[in-house]
Amino acid sequence: MRKLAYWIPVLLMVTLLSQGCTTKGIGKQEQKSITLKIMGQTDLIERYKPMLEEKFPHIRYDIFDPMVKLNANKIPVAGWNEQIGKMIEEEEVDLYLNYTPNEYIQDFPVMDLAPLLDRDRIVLNEIQHILADSAIRKDGKLLQLSPTFNRDMLFINQKLFRDLGVPEPHSPLTWEEFRAVATSLQAKDANVNGYYMMNQPWMMPFFWTAEHIMGWKQIQDGQLQITGPEWRQLFEQLYEDIMEDAFENAGANPNRDPQQTAMYIAPAAYVYQMIGEQRSPEDWTIAELPRDPSHTQMTPFLDTNAFSIHADSSYAEDAWAIVSYLLSEEAAKRITEDAIAYGFVTYPELISIGDYPIEPIIDTNGTPWTPSSETLTDEANRSLMTSFQGNFEAVAKGSITFDAAWETIEKHVRELNANPESFAQ
Repeated sequence: MRKLAYWIPVLLMVTLLSQGCTTKGIGKQEQKSITLKIMGQTDLIERYKPMLEEKFPHIRYDIFDPMVKLNANKIPVAGWNEQIGKMIEEEEVDLYLNYTPNEYIQDFPVMDLAPLLDRDRIVLNEIQHILADSAIRKDGKLLQLSPTFNRDMLFINQKLFRDLGVPEPHSPLTWEEFRAVATSLQAKDANVNGYYMMNQPWMMPFFWTAEHIMGWKQIQDGQLQITGPEWRQLFEQLYEDIMEDAFENAGANPNRDPQQTAMYIAPAAYVYQMIGEQRSPEDWTIAELPRDPSHTQMTPFLDTNAFSIHADSSYAEDAWAIVSYLLSEEAAKRITEDAIAYGFVTYPELISIGDYPIEPIIDTNGTPWTPSSETLTDEANRSLMTSFQGNFEAVAKGSITFDAAWETIEKHVRELNANPESFAQ
């Protein structure tokens, strides 16, 4: 009996050790291999994969790229959102990258990430906190998190100012000062463009300037506000600048002749292109956007790699492990070293842009940005954009007067405001 009592624990130990092919140490089960289906841009996910496969060796990835299907089926741009919505419904996706389902399908089951942050005691840093706050919906849910960000900045061509003998502007500038500087440069050299904003005509720079520089909201209390007197004055200024070439707005490439444009309003990540082109920090600098003095909200921090999780996924916890890891400093170092994602990691000490100033990019002064909770539907937005495009192209060609075009826009806005279905929450 004593011999039997001796051998029982030994036999148990041998049994446990014999299971070494399916355990990582006694009592710790090896994680079961799974395949996670992720919706997003193929080449971007492929850049993430080596890092994620090292961190989570039990996970493999099945990539579904909506753009591949859209292009293969030759779907026109106007139909993309509808088709992406159908794909989201049809495909059993676990993790979404830059395709937050609720932007395409109302009430789609997406996991609320805020309780998970609390549960796992994850403390967000300042920039992550700002990104998360700006992503919280009206119902209080946080449906996406991003390990990277971008924001719009003012790039100043110091060399061009020196060459033309015009004093370099000092930030912050008001909108009026910004335009005056652009005009003074053109007075010195008619071949110079005073500023560049975006390669979109008429409506898009108008809306962007109103919201980001002036601090105005396009929609308030379910009504478009864009035809008020102050809005018309702003549009007239932009129209005048475009027609006089103070505002460079034509052409597909904003850098077709960068040395001949004095001030660029562009995403901050544009600095990486400048570094690649070996433009000197002695000739270019980065500053905050011009702004109306009454506009006290900070320039928005924009997520550039927004991850969302299907709430009904069998692998929701595995997907959350990935998202929470990507928020870590460890992951941020790898994202930076391998140039995985567009934008900047949320850890300022890891951002490397040479001798260009980083302070404007990471500055958090001002009240938090509060985007409008009301937007136009895709159909209403397209119709308004078409109206702007057609009417003001006609003004530019001399076919109709500015007043006649603006009256048409006012009529269109009244029609949209009279139809509640023009607006999406």
